[in-house]
Amino acid sequence: MGTLAAADPSRLDDDAVVPLRALQYRLHRSSELLGGVEPPAGAKGAHDELRDALTAARDATGELAETIELAGPDAAAELLYE
Repeated sequence: MGTLAAADPSRLDDDAVVPLRALQYRLHRSSELLGGVEPPAGAKGAHDELRDALTAARDATGELAETIELAGPDAAAELLYE
């Protein structure tokens, strides 16, 4: 998402939805794969934090794509951090 729009919110058009949906899927798949990995000794907290971060990123990416689809790029630009 960072390379897609962070520098220029005007790039949040309908063409941005496909790569955002692809990123959303990759984040979802990554969190699933991580669930099958046994964390090293003493790293369960970091493991759980990474899983939670992947899930949050997946959800935020989906929200951004959905906002573009339903409300347009201007509404989606409000979701970006500066």
